[in-house]
Amino acid sequence: MQKANEFAIPTLLATAWVNLALGGDKTQEACLTFEDIGKKYGACFAALHGIGVCKLAMGKYAESEEALLKALEKVRLPNTMILKHVLRIRTISLRISPLSQSDGLFKVLTKSVSCNRTQNL
Repeated sequence: MQKANEFAIPTLLATAWVNLALGGDKTQEACLTFEDIGKKYGACFAALHGIGVCKLAMGKYAESEEALLKALEKVRLPNTMILKHVLRIRTISLRISPLSQSDGLFKVLTKSVSCNRTQNL
């Protein structure tokens, strides 16, 4: 059986997501892991998405929104090109508006995070 490389990207990502699920102090540790991945390997979708979810879990909504919007920008262009090819459309314009505190999705996400926090205590 092979030994897992603790610094391999899949191992780092898995560890960060497990730490995020555990909550508490581990959320900050997960956020630092995602930030390290972003610094070392570039601001990829996985790193930005992880940072955004961690910041959301920590109640830092503005920072969370910023990271999640950056992550969305990373995948929007490739997905748009694939959609354009599949649907044989010449132009596609996508508009994504940031989440506001009055938005229903924002309320569902914050309620979900607060439920996870109470379960982890």
